Amino acid sequence: MEKEVTIAERISRKAWLIPLLFGLMCAFFVGAVAVIEILDYTNANYGFSIGAEIVSMMIAIVITAPILAAYKRQSLQVYMFVLMLAMGTLLCFLNITMMCLADANLPALLNFQSGLVFIVEAIFTFSYWLYMSHTLKSNKKITAVFDIVAMVLLVVFLILPIVNFFTPIYFYIDEFGKYQYADLWWLSYTYLGTVFLFAAISLFLSKQKMRDKVVVVVFLGVPIFGILAAWGEDGLSVIYPGMMISLVLVYSLLSYDNEKHLFAKSKELNLATNIQMDALPNKFPAFPTHKEIDIYALMHPAKEVGGDFYDFFLIDENHLGVVIADVSDKGVPSALFMMQSKIILQNFALMGLSPKEVLYRANKQLCASKQQKLFVTVWFAVLDLQTGLLTAANGGHEYPIIQKRGGEFEIFKDEHDLVVGFVNGVPYNEYTIQLEKGSKVFVYTDGVPECVGDDGQYQLQRAVNTLNKYKDGTPEHICKSMLGELQTFMGNNDQFDDITMLCLEYKGFE
Repeated sequence: MEKEVTIAERISRKAWLIPLLFGLMCAFFVGAVAVIEILDYTNANYGFSIGAEIVSMMIAIVITAPILAAYKRQSLQVYMFVLMLAMGTLLCFLNITMMCLADANLPALLNFQSGLVFIVEAIFTFSYWLYMSHTLKSNKKITAVFDIVAMVLLVVFLILPIVNFFTPIYFYIDEFGKYQYADLWWLSYTYLGTVFLFAAISLFLSKQKMRDKVVVVVFLGVPIFGILAAWGEDGLSVIYPGMMISLVLVYSLLSYDNEKHLFAKSKELNLATNIQMDALPNKFPAFPTHKEIDIYALMHPAKEVGGDFYDFFLIDENHLGVVIADVSDKGVPSALFMMQSKIILQNFALMGLSPKEVLYRANKQLCASKQQKLFVTVWFAVLDLQTGLLTAANGGHEYPIIQKRGGEFEIFKDEHDLVVGFVNGVPYNEYTIQLEKGSKVFVYTDGVPECVGDDGQYQLQRAVNTLNKYKDGTPEHICKSMLGELQTFMGNNDQFDDITMLCLEYKGFE
């Protein structure tokens, strides 16, 4: 299994693979239709077999078409599935060509084409085993042994068609240029039968539910049913459509189970999202009785739960604490770490400590308690509501952007100390900014300047220009306008990072 997963993972890194395979499937289908139109065949069984293979090729194309719409975001399982469909489509094309050549009186070409079918069939059968064993998550120890046997048999069944060119094993072309079965023609079915047996054994030894085991074995048996149905009938062959149908059925079953799992997981994530968003102050105006300040903040996570957070709270009647932070990772673990960091920072701030002392103690506690290798960048400030004096400390966070009264927003390049929760015992510095009436402070996480669109990253200077475009607006208007500009810039591109921002306007103490 280790080898198979490695090969599959290498394949899945090629984002262009699914469009390429879809194009090849369409080309094989068109080629098969062209061969049928050009060459005539007289055996009635050929018509049935060709019809079955044409239908299976159409099904493969139809199933791949919706996958193509989001080919850059597909899972490893989907890449392997589309690859198998493409190989099956190629095999159907080659087999249709071989059957059409059977009555074309082209013995040399028919001999070569027939041998090529058996070679590709061996490769397809081996890949069929890899797909089934990986997708069904079979027992690794058992499948490791089966992998070796399957690879040895692959070599054998690649050699046999070559030997057949000199000594008939599967088939021969008679003196009239007709395709005839050799004495050991049945040997060509043994590889597929062995693979089916391996898949059935490894599946029943796995930890899958019994319902899934029974259903999947039935689906795996479709190719075997095709072999038995065509046994001894000249020109009757529905093996390859059977293999493709079994692939589709197994994929559908697993997709159904995955959808149920994802639905249950999405409910949990939605609950986590609600809990996280409720933990952030989101009622505005935030302090109706304090006319000297106006503050607004928002967070737009890249995933259901994010690692960014903001916070603001009254330390006492004359001092406001403001926090914006970014945890080093994303997802549920970072969200839990974010909640812990938020509580710790607020607790120390409410003790009346200075910003540098708050970061120092928070860093010490997070370093002592964290179980995972996470840290957080923090910008924390205390605003004196009577004087407008802002005292701040920066633990590895982005530069604040300041608008002085009557002026424009400008980057304030403050001193950066080490991120919080990374190294225990490091000191932190603080600085002061005197805010006048009408001054604004805009703080944000790196999701703003690093927002990705068709033109690259948004960049910090473009963010400053956007702020100046809306500089006369309220903090709420500024934040919402900035988010709108970022979403327009992203277009159809994915949001790779959380977008969080906070804007504070000091209106002066009355």
